[in-house]
Amino acid sequence: MVSGHQEQRRFRLTYRTRQQTWGVLFVLPVVLLFVVFRLYPMLSAIVLSFESYDLISKPRWVGLANYQFLFSNDQVLTSFRVTVEFVIFETIPLVVLALTLAFALYALPRLRHLFEAIYYYPVVMTAVVAALIWLTLYYPRGFMDQLVAPFFPLGVPWLTNATLALPSVIVVDIWKSIGYYMIILLAGLLAIPVEYVEAAKIDGASGLQWMHRIVMPLLKPQLLFVVAIALINTVQAFDTFYVMTRGGPADATRVLPIEIYLRGFQLLQMGRAAAVSLVMFVFLMIMSLIQLRIFGTEGY
Repeated sequence: MVSGHQEQRRFRLTYRTRQQTWGVLFVLPVVLLFVVFRLYPMLSAIVLSFESYDLISKPRWVGLANYQFLFSNDQVLTSFRVTVEFVIFETIPLVVLALTLAFALYALPRLRHLFEAIYYYPVVMTAVVAALIWLTLYYPRGFMDQLVAPFFPLGVPWLTNATLALPSVIVVDIWKSIGYYMIILLAGLLAIPVEYVEAAKIDGASGLQWMHRIVMPLLKPQLLFVVAIALINTVQAFDTFYVMTRGGPADATRVLPIEIYLRGFQLLQMGRAAAVSLVMFVFLMIMSLIQLRIFGTEGY
């Protein structure tokens, strides 16, 4: 005969098994979506990067030939250089301006909600809409030309000059995304206990001391998140470049996503395009690890 203790144990094990089964059933759809739409395309891209494929004939194995091409082709090397320039000259000003705006709104509680809405409004736009708006502003004899008319009466070739095209797109991308990062940093500032601020004032700490000794260490998790997301979004920027310049003029804005698109869907070199995408992925991973090394992992 089965004792009551054994029946209770069997029931407990059965209940635990049922819990685990329901947990697997709830997680399974998400896992399937990840496998089908994330993992499988990623593995397919890795295999494709070692093949020659033009969307018409069958893929042909070429080994490391695609990667040898990447590091010997001037156009691809130019896209790497342009991407690095874009990352440096956008991410740094973007984070600094977002942090400055967050501090400004933190110090102006009465106007905070108004300016939050103003700065966040471009974020809810799609990148295509934002690019079209600025494309109109950059149009010859358009609004931007009118602003600089006293200094440049003939206008400025904002998007048709190889030197000015990349900075012009950077301005658009910063305007489009700065509100998102500002809100995150502002939320981090508002989460700092008021007692810390009052204690710093009582101890006679100056504004710079309060910011350096109290605010920045407590803001490190949000700052790490902002830098990481800004870097990822910057490296993957495509819509703004495609609408405004399509990589021109003279490949001055041919960033890696544009290179992947043009290489794969215009030149029909899908293997080489896949190789570029994998190199871009490795670049992102290295930059993310460097950020973790610089900022540390406290608070996680």
